[in-house]
Amino acid sequence: MLTPLNGKISNYSKSQAVPVFCTPVKALFVFLVFMGFFIFFNIITTKSTEAAEIGDVSVTINKGIISVSGNLILDDTQINDLKNGLQKELIFYVDLFRQWDIWPDEFIKGLKIIRRLKSDPVKNEFIMVSSIKGSTTEHRFNTLESLLSEALKFNNVLLSSTGDLLPGNYFVKVTAVSRIRKLAPLIGYLLFFVPEKEFTVEKNSDIFVLPAK
Repeated sequence: MLTPLNGKISNYSKSQAVPVFCTPVKALFVFLVFMGFFIFFNIITTKSTEAAEIGDVSVTINKGIISVSGNLILDDTQINDLKNGLQKELIFYVDLFRQWDIWPDEFIKGLKIIRRLKSDPVKNEFIMVSSIKGSTTEHRFNTLESLLSEALKFNNVLLSSTGDLLPGNYFVKVTAVSRIRKLAPLIGYLLFFVPEKEFTVEKNSDIFVLPAK
């Protein structure tokens, strides 16, 4: 149907005005698909959050230097994700706090450790790229077990000098965050609105007193 519009001829038609994709039935179908993926992803995320945990957080003071060690414990599902080629990024936040009785605990300083994990089941190759304090190193492993042995822990990381701190009670909080680095194209497209964060877990060290006795 030709309709005059301001002296011009338009080919506008009612059938062209409403895309077929927007019919109520198809719109409902798309909505249900998105909701299904959303619920499925949240179930997986909840299980990951409950399963992951931080082991002991150890603080050592030697010659006026505070160093921290810690490790992350994953469950079989998360380990199988890596075994099947899913890339992950682990971030450890190691933060020093001063404890107060009345006021909220005071953040003093912290550092961030980033571990990017990649596995190739076909080539049987496992890679970890580790970044801390501006320094980045790459490590290659022949087995997933050896990769996880290095990636899930940090030992004697230098956090602070006691000479910079006032007398008081202190503790270290370790927070571990896991992110999915790369989703399959179709899943990534459908779940563009869902955060790629898998879980966040944290644990505090025992309280220690400065100056150390």
